Amino acid sequence: MKIGGTMTGWAVKRPRAITGVMITITLILALVAGLPSLWPETFSFLSPLRVDTDPENMLPEDEPVRLFHNRMKEEMALHDMVVVGIVNKSHPDGVFNPETLGRIYKLTEHARTLQWEDPDSPRGFSGVIEVDMIAPSMVENIE
Repeated sequence: MKIGGTMTGWAVKRPRAITGVMITITLILALVAGLPSLWPETFSFLSPLRVDTDPENMLPEDEPVRLFHNRMKEEMALHDMVVVGIVNKSHPDGVFNPETLGRIYKLTEHARTLQWEDPDSPRGFSGVIEVDMIAPSMVENIE
């Protein structure tokens, strides 16, 4: 009798055992994959999972396109942008009511204070750039 036929016959006769073995192997592999992320000091020999969705980091640091991009960002004073969208489905006027606009105003005023000294530039600051902020309380006309 062939070895393949014997193994196939054994597997067909014992589907629960095969399923149990597959589940056990899957759980062991998931545990081994997750250990360095849960306890990086203990399992430093395994590479921890890192998720980096920044497209710039998908290219090497010496890639000409990335170098050009960084030079243009610096020359044109471009910065990363954060957009906050606010929705109010419970009020008939949406966000354009005194209570929601008051909350947006408080959020805007707090965002204006989010600046700190830039470690790379002795006299510079990082954080929110107030002149680039667009909020209902900071613009002349909303259409």
